[in-house]
Amino acid sequence: MEDSLGYGAALKRGLAQAIGDIHPTGSFAAWGALRDTPPPGLNVDGVGNISVPLSGEQIQLLIEKAYQERPGLSSTPCDKIFEFPAAQLELCDPDWQTHLLQLAKTVATKLGVDKPIQLNLEKMIIYGEGATTAPRIDHTEGIPGMFGTLTMCLPSAHTGGEYVLKRNGESKTLGRSDANHWSFVCWYSGVSHELLPVRSGHRCALIYQLATSPDHPRPSADILDLQKLLLRTSLKNWLRDLANNYPRDVPSHLYHALEAKYSKAPTSTKELKVQDFTRMRALQDLTHDLPFSIFMALLQKEEKGPIRYTDCGSVDSQNEMEQVAETLYTVKALRTLDRTVISRDFKFDSSFCLAQNPFQYMPNPSKTWTEDDEAIYQYHRAALVIVPHERLGTWMARCATESPEDTDNKSDYLGNNDDVCGYLCADLWHLSKDQYFNDCHSALSYLSSIPSAQKTMLNTMCILCISIRHPKLERIDFLKVAFQYSHYALFQTAAFGHRGGLPFEFFDWAMHHLQGLPDELRAEKYHVWIPLLIQSYPSMNESLKLISDISNFRRDPADSNSVLSSPEIWAQDVTRRCITNFPAIAKKPTVSDGELIVNSIFDLREPWPESAELIVSVIDRFPQAHALAFVFAMLLQLHIRAKSEGVPIGAIQELYRTLSRRLFNHRRRLCDIITTKKVVWRTGWGRVVFPPPPGQSIACNKGPNDKTSADSGLIVHPEALVQHACNLNDLSRDPADFLEPFLEEISARCSTFSGEDMAQLWMPFLYQLIPALNSRSVYLNKPAYQRLASRFLEQMEQTMIGTRPQVGLNFPAARVSKCPCPECEDLNCFLLKSDASVYQIALPKKRRDHLVGQLATWRIPCDHRTLEIGRPHALVITKKRGFMDEVVEWKGRRYELYSSFSEHLHHHLHILLAPEMYNYVRRVVLQP
Repeated sequence: MEDSLGYGAALKRGLAQAIGDIHPTGSFAAWGALRDTPPPGLNVDGVGNISVPLSGEQIQLLIEKAYQERPGLSSTPCDKIFEFPAAQLELCDPDWQTHLLQLAKTVATKLGVDKPIQLNLEKMIIYGEGATTAPRIDHTEGIPGMFGTLTMCLPSAHTGGEYVLKRNGESKTLGRSDANHWSFVCWYSGVSHELLPVRSGHRCALIYQLATSPDHPRPSADILDLQKLLLRTSLKNWLRDLANNYPRDVPSHLYHALEAKYSKAPTSTKELKVQDFTRMRALQDLTHDLPFSIFMALLQKEEKGPIRYTDCGSVDSQNEMEQVAETLYTVKALRTLDRTVISRDFKFDSSFCLAQNPFQYMPNPSKTWTEDDEAIYQYHRAALVIVPHERLGTWMARCATESPEDTDNKSDYLGNNDDVCGYLCADLWHLSKDQYFNDCHSALSYLSSIPSAQKTMLNTMCILCISIRHPKLERIDFLKVAFQYSHYALFQTAAFGHRGGLPFEFFDWAMHHLQGLPDELRAEKYHVWIPLLIQSYPSMNESLKLISDISNFRRDPADSNSVLSSPEIWAQDVTRRCITNFPAIAKKPTVSDGELIVNSIFDLREPWPESAELIVSVIDRFPQAHALAFVFAMLLQLHIRAKSEGVPIGAIQELYRTLSRRLFNHRRRLCDIITTKKVVWRTGWGRVVFPPPPGQSIACNKGPNDKTSADSGLIVHPEALVQHACNLNDLSRDPADFLEPFLEEISARCSTFSGEDMAQLWMPFLYQLIPALNSRSVYLNKPAYQRLASRFLEQMEQTMIGTRPQVGLNFPAARVSKCPCPECEDLNCFLLKSDASVYQIALPKKRRDHLVGQLATWRIPCDHRTLEIGRPHALVITKKRGFMDEVVEWKGRRYELYSSFSEHLHHHLHILLAPEMYNYVRRVVLQP
């Protein structure tokens, strides 16, 4: 039968049976407060009747008449411990016997003795201030059948004096008492007991020997261990097989569902009922000997389905779910035994539960209804989770990281049942963004006592960080965890490819966290960890801002550690790393990036050859067309900074010669240059919109991590091209050195420019370039400038104006099919006449319908109507767009181009254009 069940099923059945065999049987030691005050009548020989609470005068009188404890049994001078033997004590009131019989039953229950016991008064002891006893075990049998000891503490003003009782590695501290209440402590023989020091006052206690009938088996604390034997064996076998990984279906953890009869699910061990508490303590006791841990969990089963409507069609509390459409099992909260939440909202796999169906017979689910007429039923049950240390780290990593399957991390529903359970407090339904991180930190803190499991948890999180589709933890949470626990592999994994998605608040948190670390760890994180994050931003502006903020923080006098004494050197090192790494990170470098990179390179104050080499390497690594705006920005800023820094003109010329050969290539083509029309403009929330007017930006609400509204930093503006051309001219007295080759390159590639690019970029560039060069006394009657102007004009004519419309050539002549009827022949003649726009013919209805059908069949662009005047009616056909309309529009486009050309360049038009072209343009402009 065991073999047919399979290993996992057999293990669960055996473990469930072992836990089920644990019943409340008492403990090796116990404490209790007396519900009923003992009767008066305690008489001490030589003192008389004793009244309680004991007064200071009575205690002093008792001490004067008492014997001092025998030397060797205490850890304090014998003058602080006093006793009266039983022969000097008398309980005069007959009700004392009734009281002691009731107390005997209470003690028997607490110690798990199932037979009558008797209390034999041995002595009364008074412990003075500072009194304590050494740990000892009572091996001698004071009376026949004796199996334990009871101390009954009389009310007296004192502090301290608790008993520490130990057995088989388990320890209890019992004996809390005060000046107003009676209390007792009892324990089995063979239990080590010691009295903690009395800090103030005097502690007075009656000592009783516990015994049963001598002819009965003597009760022993060893009997308590027999119930745990099967449980211990089952756990040991499971742990052994898990460590050996044999067989393969060994469960990594198991759930033991607690009793279902809880009005509120327990949140601590103190809230457990006796049966569950006993089983929990049995498991907890075994954790001292075996490598496993136990936790408390709240399990949830959520059912969703359509509502069954009443006859009136309303939806109220009487409506029930028609059928279950979806079921989701979740662990809503996972706690340590001291109530600390270490995880929440992760998937509950019922196959790991000892009970086959933990939610069977669960009454009164919490019910809610959505606006979509959907009912939600939620059932809750508390459970203990048993997790071997072999898999504890891996399991906790998944609990901290994974979300419930096919659901959001946070519930969208709030139950109407106020008695759901103690776990389902508001913070579970309205989680802050730091809640899951705090839980993860609590879990790792819990594992600090199990270093191997803590390391495994961090290693597993390193994998889950990139393998889970929707982790509960955000990237910043993974980084914080790695930072706090110095796990560099997790840090690298979480940091990889953040590409600006990491909010700046992480660095504020990191700076404050580093203040409490030793020098060695601080230095490593400043010089290795933090730069790794900074250089992963695709924006130089963000990287440099972070470098500046951190440098300023490190200059704070409060942060005077020796390892941080050179923030300037640190800033320069990180800046250079950011520049070097920028091409690998930034997919869309912007104008701002180009300017900042050049400024940063100059601010590094490195020798010019190294600076020039770095500039060239950055430009070489951006061969794409969308990087042209970035490249031009670098060149423009290079010209400004080189001039202000006093770089020799020869060095600048050499660098420009090098860069000019790299400016355009087969990938960085001028025809692919980014203009305003080529950019997709989006709001801060991702909605596509029309581009704003020049000089304006999109007004939208942005989140804390939103970037620019569009890729506006990729746009090459005419002004940038003009300024670059002017800079090339300023580099040398001879424009043939730099400027003219640049313009010749543009002229040669002009035929590849689209009409849109010509209108938005190249024509404005030409209109601004010529006056700028003229102001610099550049002779414009050279071929380079003339070719540029004429090529631009030709390209505009081809792309924006086109050739003059000609019937049969570039203006198609519409016609119907070669129908032999005379009406169709006349219609085709009308369609072929470019100067005819309206055709009217009187025909019978059948022939009119024939012509209308021909127009529709051959998709002739004409309107038609019937004039119901005369007999037969006339069909009127009107061309929608005639040949002359096309000619007029073509002339309008030509006039607009030539007039704009003349307006912008009228002072230089005769120099830039050949005489024939110049006269033609002037003639068109003057005679539109």
